[in-house]
Amino acid sequence: GTCIPSILGRPTCICALGFTGPNCGKAVCEDSCHNGGSCVVTAGNQPYCHCQTDYTGDRCQYYVCQHYCVNSESCAIGSDGSVECVCPTRYEGPKCEVDKCIRCHGGHCIINKDDEDIFCNCTNGKIASSCQLCDGYCYNGGTCQLDPETNVPVCLCSVGFKSQRCDQRENPCDHYCQNEGICTLTAFNEPRCKCSTNWSGTQCERPAPKSSKSDHISTRSIAIIVPLVLLVTLVTTLVIGLVLCKRKRRTKTIRRQPIINGGINVEIGNPSYNMYEVDHDHSDGGLL
Repeated sequence: GTCIPSILGRPTCICALGFTGPNCGKAVCEDSCHNGGSCVVTAGNQPYCHCQTDYTGDRCQYYVCQHYCVNSESCAIGSDGSVECVCPTRYEGPKCEVDKCIRCHGGHCIINKDDEDIFCNCTNGKIASSCQLCDGYCYNGGTCQLDPETNVPVCLCSVGFKSQRCDQRENPCDHYCQNEGICTLTAFNEPRCKCSTNWSGTQCERPAPKSSKSDHISTRSIAIIVPLVLLVTLVTTLVIGLVLCKRKRRTKTIRRQPIINGGINVEIGNPSYNMYEVDHDHSDGGLL
């Protein structure tokens, strides 16, 4: 290295290519490359590593298979420097990146080490090398479709069934009546709503007309007033009938009242009643 005096009193070293440090006492390539890599010094006096085939990284610190193979740490290096991953039974692909169990689509994945492959115990009870997503997924006649974004099976249930796989019976009254309406089932298992005062419609879905409340009140009033009127009329009729009957009886008593005079029975008529009535008894007596 070349020593240059300094005005501060401490000299500075300018190192030759391949050396570094305050006094140029350390080689640039010292401990720079690992795992058998060879080091060269660049024009900028920096180390550069040429790694062995199985290693990579700026200091040859990484085993090629460790970062190249996704689900394996075992690989083989070809004569041309290409890497070939040795995959475990469950995985496949150039980098062991594909999980074979994905073919089971939710079924139980069983690893067969004898033939280095897997087979599936599917949700519909079948055992096969793969499961179709929709095979036996929906119950009770439900129709299965795959979600185009997630590839997850979705069931369109037939009438009367619900849940993710259509395995639950549906209550026709569930969420049928709105606005706190009360739902009941008919003899034909059809829902019917009994709406509160302020709502109307098949499902209590619209506000009740304003007149309906007054009509309801009028109906109640009529139901009360009509029987009362009939009762009063009946009582009045009975009272009038009784009065007329009593008056008629008194009239007959006044009209004919015999007077005994010296042993002779004399009847005196009341001229105020029945002026033109002929007394048949006296007429007959006169003729005699």
